Amino acid sequence: MSQSCPVTAVPTTAGLPANLRGLLVSALLAWGCFHNRMPAMGRLLAGFVPPARLRRWGFAALALAGGWHSVSGATAPSLSSATDVQVQVNTPFSYRITINQAWALNVFDASPLPPGLSVNKRFGFISGKPTQIGTNSITLIASQDSLPDRTLSGILVLRVTSGQAPPLFKSDPTNVVAIVGEPVVLSAEAIGTGSIQYQWYRGNMIFGMFFEGPTVDGATDPQLVIPSASPADVGWYVVKASNAAGTTTSQPAELLLIVPPEVYSQPGDTTVHEGMPLGLYVGADGGAELSIQWRKDGIPVPNATNQSFNVLATARSDAGTYDAVLDNAAGHAVSDPALVTVVDPLRPQMHRSDQGAPILGFDAIPGIYYTIFYSESLDADWNYLTDVLATGTNVTRTVDSGRPHRFFRVGPN
Repeated sequence: MSQSCPVTAVPTTAGLPANLRGLLVSALLAWGCFHNRMPAMGRLLAGFVPPARLRRWGFAALALAGGWHSVSGATAPSLSSATDVQVQVNTPFSYRITINQAWALNVFDASPLPPGLSVNKRFGFISGKPTQIGTNSITLIASQDSLPDRTLSGILVLRVTSGQAPPLFKSDPTNVVAIVGEPVVLSAEAIGTGSIQYQWYRGNMIFGMFFEGPTVDGATDPQLVIPSASPADVGWYVVKASNAAGTTTSQPAELLLIVPPEVYSQPGDTTVHEGMPLGLYVGADGGAELSIQWRKDGIPVPNATNQSFNVLATARSDAGTYDAVLDNAAGHAVSDPALVTVVDPLRPQMHRSDQGAPILGFDAIPGIYYTIFYSESLDADWNYLTDVLATGTNVTRTVDSGRPHRFFRVGPN
C-alpha cells in the first residue's frame, strides 16, 4: 500500500541564493520522506551513522551540487591573452595565445604575421623580431584537437614601432646591365631613427654567398653613381646603413657591362671540293646579347646565326665571299671577308707504275691533308691507311698491299 510523504517543517532559507535554496529545500523534504516511510531503516542507519554526520554529508552534497550548477553560469570561453600589444621593430618579441578555460589546447594559429615573426602551432607561442613598422591585425586561433566546440578565435592588434633599432632597407640595390662608357646608378633606401649613414662595398659572390671586399671610395650616399662604367667596375656591390642603434647590410647587386662586339678570330679563305663539307668560324666577344649573322656576297644566309658556319655537302653555288656581322646594344662589328672556292669533286683513281705497283692518284688542293682508307670489301669496315699532305694539285701514293683486291677512298681532314 502506497504511503504518501508527510509534510515536514522546513527551516527558513532566506538570504541564500535561489539555486542553493531550491536544492536545500528539496534535500530536506527528501530526508523527511525517507525517514517517515522507512522508520526502521532510518533508525538503523542512525545507529551506525549519527544524524550530525548525515547532516554534514547532506550539506556537503548540496555544496558540491551547487558547484556543478554554478558552472552553467560561468564566464563564456574566450581568449585571455592580451589583444593589443606594442613592440619595437627589430627587437625580440614573445607572445603566448591563452584562454580563460582549462582546456588541453594543442592546435594554434596566427595570421597574417608581420615579417620576422612565426607561430608555434603546437604550443601557441608567437616569437621572433618584427622587421616592418606598422599596425597589424592578426587572427588568433586556439583549439583542443580542432573540435568545433573547443575552438576559439580572436584578434590581436600588434603595433610595431620604430623605437631605437638599426636601419631597415625599404629597397635594396638591384642588378644592372649597362653599356660600357655610360653612367651607372645603384640605389637603395633605408629607414630608421636618427641620422643614417651609408657606405658602399664591392665583393664577390661564391656559391651563392657574398664575400665583402673593399669600400668604394667616396660612396657614402644612398646612390652609388659611376659616371662612365668600365670593365673594371664589373662585380657585386652592397651598401651598409648605420645609425646609433647599429648597422644593416643590403642585399647584393651585380653590375654587368655590355661591350661592343670585338672579333678576335677572323674567318679565312678556303678551297673545298664539291660535295665535301665546308666550315667557317668567327671568334668574337660581345656578351650574352651578342647576335651574329653570316652573309654571302653581302646577302644574309638564312639560319646562319652562330659563330660557326657549316655546309655538309658544298655545291658550286656555295662559292663566294663570306663575312659575319656582329651586333649588341653597345655596338656593331663586321668580320674580315673570307673567299670560298669550290673545285671539282674528289675522284681518286688507280693506275700502275712502270714496275707494275698499284698507285692511287687524285686531284688535290695544295696545303690540305688527305686521309686514305682501305677495305677488303665494299661491305666491310673502312680502315685507316695514312695521311698525305698535298703539295701540289695532284697527289699520288703507292698502295701495294700484296692483296689481289683492295678498295680505297680519300677525304680531306
